[in-house]
Amino acid sequence: GNKDVTAEMAAASAAPAPSKTVKLNTGYEMPLIGLGTWNSPAEEVKRAVDVALRSGYRHIDTAQGYGNEEPIGEALAACIKAGVVTRDEVFVTTKLWVGNYAEEHALPSVRESVKKLGLEYVDLVLLHWPFRLEHGKPFPPADEDKLGYKPEDVLTAWRALEKAKEEGIVRSIGVSNFTASKMAALVAGGGSAPSVNQVEMHPCLAQQGLVDYCAAVGAVVTAYS
Repeated sequence: GNKDVTAEMAAASAAPAPSKTVKLNTGYEMPLIGLGTWNSPAEEVKRAVDVALRSGYRHIDTAQGYGNEEPIGEALAACIKAGVVTRDEVFVTTKLWVGNYAEEHALPSVRESVKKLGLEYVDLVLLHWPFRLEHGKPFPPADEDKLGYKPEDVLTAWRALEKAKEEGIVRSIGVSNFTASKMAALVAGGGSAPSVNQVEMHPCLAQQGLVDYCAAVGAVVTAYS
């Protein structure tokens, strides 16, 4: 009767609106709006992820360098168990830390990130910056630990992401804080085309040239401010 219809309408109005998405060059859909988790300690980030998912967010962005992949994984697991979301409804991004770019560290650290997040796969993994640091050194680095930008270092790390994708533990791969020239150098060196470039972008830093380049090569730009 009318009571049932009213109840259904009330439930529908309370439910979060579906998250709009953009299709990546891998064919997967990435939600346009995500929850960034930089500088978020464990208990704070667990609460933030819970509230975000219950409010309709379907994209959670973290990184090895943030040190919070494990609590984010715990919050994701709790929300999935509670029926707030299914795994397939949530898009999870993490980033390979610059201290893990060497061949012996890169792929094992990606596998460790997937494990910390409590997932069978991560939707997107990015190279965090276009330079490498000595493994295990703190950030910001001392001058002697700065290895700087070397195309071969970036390509080595990228090869690890490609292998992770082949293994099925990562669905899409991309870069972060890369200029157009550094993206071009990656592909020119034999790397596959990145799905995403996550960069600082806002009204005071429009980066239109980079946006145009990414559009031309099929990479989606993710903006942080």
